[in-house]
Amino acid sequence: MEDRQLQKNEFIREKIKTKPLSKKRVAEWLGLSVVCGFLFALTACLVLAFFLPRLLKNAAVQPETEETAVGESESAAIEQTAEPPAPLPETEGKKELSLEDYQMLKNQLYSIGSKANTSIVTITSVVSDTDIFHNLYETQDQGSGVILSDTGMELLILTERKIIHDDSRISVTFIDESMAEASLK
Repeated sequence: MEDRQLQKNEFIREKIKTKPLSKKRVAEWLGLSVVCGFLFALTACLVLAFFLPRLLKNAAVQPETEETAVGESESAAIEQTAEPPAPLPETEGKKELSLEDYQMLKNQLYSIGSKANTSIVTITSVVSDTDIFHNLYETQDQGSGVILSDTGMELLILTERKIIHDDSRISVTFIDESMAEASLK
């Protein structure tokens, strides 16, 4: 019994030693890495020296052929369309925009964004469930939706299916922070 106890104590006192690092092996790996790197660099230089003149020659010829091909395809596409494209407004030279012109463009873009923003809503879905200990808990999913139409009686809103579950309470938050209850159709 004492022998067994003595063996346990000796086992507990044992220490795991790491294998010593062999300088010869490290030198071999380093030398192999240098040789492989040199061979890779030499191969890359030879391939580049062989293919670079051909690539430059093709690059110099390529833009001319692309322009003719694009021009032909554009003319073919224009002939296939039934109605001609709307003419671009003619400008007399280049007109520099002033600070007021930029401000006017910014205001126009802001008004377009404001109109579109009124049709974006936040959808909140709350699902009640019980855990394994029969405790009631609720999970809440949120997502965005777009108002498709207003029938006068109801708003039809399009949203992702993964947000809304069949047995959930759904609420919609509008841009003006007002909320309304919703149902799934």
